[in-house]
Amino acid sequence: MSLFAVVDVETTGGSLEQGSRITEIAVVVHDGYLVHEKFSSLVNPGIPIPPFISKLTGITDEMVASAPAFTEIAPQLQELFTDKIFVAHNVSYDLSYVSAEFSRCGIDFTTDKLCTCQVSRSIFKGFGSYSLSALTKNLGITLNGHHRALNDALAASEILKMLVDYQGLQEILMHRSPQEKKNFRAAELLNKLPEKAGVYFFTDSNKEIFYVGMSKNIRKRVARHLSVSRSGKSKKMQLMLDDISFYETGCELLACIIESEEIKNYQPYFNRAGKRDIQYCLTKLTNKNLPAYHITEVENCITPILKMFKSRQSAEEFLDKHTEKYQLCRCLNGLDKFSSSCFYTQIKKCNGVIQKKESEQEYETRFQKSLSSFHSYNEDIMLFLENDYSADEYVVLARKNRSIGYTFVRKNQTEQTDLILSRLTMLKSFSDANIFFESYLKRKKYAKIQTLNSNC
Repeated sequence: MSLFAVVDVETTGGSLEQGSRITEIAVVVHDGYLVHEKFSSLVNPGIPIPPFISKLTGITDEMVASAPAFTEIAPQLQELFTDKIFVAHNVSYDLSYVSAEFSRCGIDFTTDKLCTCQVSRSIFKGFGSYSLSALTKNLGITLNGHHRALNDALAASEILKMLVDYQGLQEILMHRSPQEKKNFRAAELLNKLPEKAGVYFFTDSNKEIFYVGMSKNIRKRVARHLSVSRSGKSKKMQLMLDDISFYETGCELLACIIESEEIKNYQPYFNRAGKRDIQYCLTKLTNKNLPAYHITEVENCITPILKMFKSRQSAEEFLDKHTEKYQLCRCLNGLDKFSSSCFYTQIKKCNGVIQKKESEQEYETRFQKSLSSFHSYNEDIMLFLENDYSADEYVVLARKNRSIGYTFVRKNQTEQTDLILSRLTMLKSFSDANIFFESYLKRKKYAKIQTLNSNC
């Protein structure tokens, strides 16, 4: 679980370069939903507080005279900040003061950071001002005693909670800025990775998985992520990276399928594209006693699936092109409403089977030709694929009743169908797994294939 240290500091004013110091600090430990702990203390800055700052904050020289110096509370603060993301409204300001005070104590303070002001600008658009006082007012957050550290830190934590409620925790974590690592352990991390097919996991200092990947050569693929010449997403991933774990799959196909399964399981915030499952499919039905194509949701489909899509729009775009290629009837395929004066018949893009301008037999013959371009997602098949880390084993992937499962067997066990089926690890992501399965059948030569009969 990610924890945040929401911080606010009050200072003597001016700038760090001019010798400004902290006069008050507050830390609210938060998980994005609830407050776990609160800390607040005045701090003796060791220098006078200018009168206009005292008027602004209400903190006077008399109030801080008996307060602890930063060195006295540094150990407690260091413990509060450990394994947490440093959050503040205009985080660079607060973090610069805290880092400077730690530095005076001989402590090299580095941390991941997140700015509630910056994130609010990108998510809560349209406000004239994003200052703490203006933003809390616009969001309906109570801010009493502005410019006192605990009040401001609590207000910033309420903004954080609203951001998490609005966008989700993983999306908000995308906005954090990881700490710079002085000695990035690229060589150490790479040396433990195999040059084999498999799935790998990037984890941060909180042991949370933020990226899942796959490759037929794990070390080579990860080396590309860690290349010093790369920028943008890869650079941010490098800064967040604390460790890499992996497991070998024996073949690229199983790596593809397991990667998709794990992305949906962990929902890593650098795998946006893979989080969404296949939702729509193309199937065949009868419309006005003629064969036709139909788009429906995968979970509601009870007829053989011809092709699957992540959105209805992509399904309609495919069917539009497929209909035009084979001069099929758009109305039968649900792309247009039935009409006695069909526009596509007039421009010779449809042969007009509904208007009796061609025979039903001719149309059915052409439809069957279009149908032959699809592979079946419904045939029960068992694939035996060469295992790239064991010469005596096969990686077995089996499709049974549209579900995909996998196991590993010795090559002398390939005829023991019942044993293999009983040992399968079944996957949850039916649609994505089938996409990879079908794609592999089209482009790869498998070691062995077995069509399962209905009694298996």
